[in-house]
Amino acid sequence: MKRLPVIPTIMVVLAVAAMIGLGIWQLQRAQWKEGLIARYGHAPYLSRDFFGRIARSMPEAIVIELAEHEGEPVACSISLRSRDTLYGRYWGASGDFHSLHFELCYYRGIEYCIREGLARFEPGTQGEHKLLRGFLPTPVWSLHEIADERFAADSAALDRMQEAAQIFRRSGVQVELGSDEERRIFAAVVRPERVQSDGNRDAEVERLRKEVARAEGMLENERFVANAPDAVVAAEREKLERYRRELAALEGS
Repeated sequence: MKRLPVIPTIMVVLAVAAMIGLGIWQLQRAQWKEGLIARYGHAPYLSRDFFGRIARSMPEAIVIELAEHEGEPVACSISLRSRDTLYGRYWGASGDFHSLHFELCYYRGIEYCIREGLARFEPGTQGEHKLLRGFLPTPVWSLHEIADERFAADSAALDRMQEAAQIFRRSGVQVELGSDEERRIFAAVVRPERVQSDGNRDAEVERLRKEVARAEGMLENERFVANAPDAVVAAEREKLERYRRELAALEGS
């Protein structure tokens, strides 16, 4: 009887155990994720006029995936495509349909890219659930003009508001901002009055502490740093810094 190679077998077993652990973790977080999707899946940050304009000016770039239930449209995702890339950008649903968000926004997009021979699928920023669906984090850069001179002179204010918005959208917890102007802009953009719950600050602090410990453990693992793709290691470092900033904001508010 041929003996199995020890080291490859151990690596396969560890990989299977890790995937099982990730699956259990995702199942435990399913209700929380569905709540976030229900809360923000319908946010009307793009207007009807916007959709009319792109339909007239660039119809060949629009990719729509439509879901129907009992003959009636219930949800759709809208992506934009270039010659070689699909960009996932918007979705909405008329009701609560389990995992429909993932089907329309990710799986159908992957199928479209394969069918059309596109080289890349950019599903958008954030969301660790994307890792489990084949997407790897990639560093990107962008250039912005800050029209308000007060914020142009104080980029830290933008960072504070962005992180405050991320904390709120993830947990419903509002952290204290530094000025009335920051609070006014936060209220206008995030619209916290739409959310019923005030969130659980202690639970979010505990979650962030665990995330900091997890990320620190991964980055202290020499094998992970040496063998993981550079983009994955860089993403872990960025997440660790973000977790630390968010934790400091919560503990200091």
